[in-house]
Amino acid sequence: MTLPSVSVVVVNWNGKHHLTACLKALLRQSYKGKLDLVLMDNGSTDGSEAFVQQAFPTVRVIQSPENLGFGGGNNYAAERLATDALAFVNNDTRADPTWLEEMVKVLVSAPDIAAVGGKILSWDRKQTDFIIGGATLTGYGLQIGWGDPMREDDKERDILSPCGGSMVIWRDRFNEVGRFDQDYFLFYEDLDLGWRLWLAGYRVRNAPKSLVEHVMHGSVRLVDDQRKAVLYDRNPLYTIYKNYDDAHLAQVLPAALLLLAEKVVLMVNPDRNAFALPVDEGNHSALPRRHMEIAQAPLARSLRERGVMGTAKRLPAATARRLSALNTKLRQQAMRRLGGDGSLPVRASAMSSLLAIEQFGQHLPVLRSKRAAVQAMRRRSDQEILKLFGLPLEPLAPVGGFAAYHRQMMQAFGLDAWVLPPQPSPERGGGL
Repeated sequence: MTLPSVSVVVVNWNGKHHLTACLKALLRQSYKGKLDLVLMDNGSTDGSEAFVQQAFPTVRVIQSPENLGFGGGNNYAAERLATDALAFVNNDTRADPTWLEEMVKVLVSAPDIAAVGGKILSWDRKQTDFIIGGATLTGYGLQIGWGDPMREDDKERDILSPCGGSMVIWRDRFNEVGRFDQDYFLFYEDLDLGWRLWLAGYRVRNAPKSLVEHVMHGSVRLVDDQRKAVLYDRNPLYTIYKNYDDAHLAQVLPAALLLLAEKVVLMVNPDRNAFALPVDEGNHSALPRRHMEIAQAPLARSLRERGVMGTAKRLPAATARRLSALNTKLRQQAMRRLGGDGSLPVRASAMSSLLAIEQFGQHLPVLRSKRAAVQAMRRRSDQEILKLFGLPLEPLAPVGGFAAYHRQMMQAFGLDAWVLPPQPSPERGGGL
């Protein structure tokens, strides 16, 4: 069998200090097929391009004038490459000599396999960084087994998605399903890609013998925490909106939005008593006396000027106008009071969740078009794919009280029924 030609793409943004170890390891690969090594430089300003051209002249450099993000950078390189397959690897990794060989073995082992994810270890090889890609029902990516001690006996298996930091994919299938969604910029674009591959009728596997060592979060440290926080919460909304069918999306999207809102509330931890409404036990719908007096003044004036009959004719329209104006005035006054002097302390991470929701809403026109394209290539049901999620009901926000609220939302919207086996009905006891 002829081995496929492979381009190994290393996306880099100001990661010059990582490149010597990364590129030296890739130049030692045992793979016997045609292999091209590519540095995809994402508009670096640290001299990465010149360094690689001088120190590693056999490495092809493709440079973008700006930082396109992880998915955008890989897409930019893929457009300029023509090999049978594409391998993507982080710049802060060091690959074993058989890294690519082991992944390609799995890739060519069955005709319906579209992509393969390698096993990623900590830099000291003591812990697992990635072996199985899964997801929660609300679209957050999971590296199942993350932090576990390194094992020699991990088994090859189907997984929901590879990790973009160590994977190989057939180039034609990468193009067929729309490549990485570069609007993600960073985080979970590999989950989204794997999900789409399964929807299109392909499979994704892992290759536990394909090993790289990884500087944990070595590259993402360069991105501001506040910006990362927005992406962590926004991109799962993008993923579920595009990939679920209509029925599942109708259930999961409200739950996902409510969970984000609750995370904000728990992080801010407001004095809930300050927001409790006083109740007039005699008349729950009554306006405060001051506002009643304001509303009654024009009525008295109209009675004096127009009489009872004239006032009666004008009353319905005038009442509607007055209530509308009054409600608007009350809302404006309430907003001014709530706004105060802007000194209410709000954690940046809480604000990031709100911005994630805002950006999701702003992006909906584009997402609708993407959703239509994804659903048009559907060859598998959601129920088939849900089996690959691994830990679908995992609550991920490390905030006190969130797990209980998460469990409540899963039950209220019936999401737990998607993945939990039905409980047997209690047996009816007989009597004598």
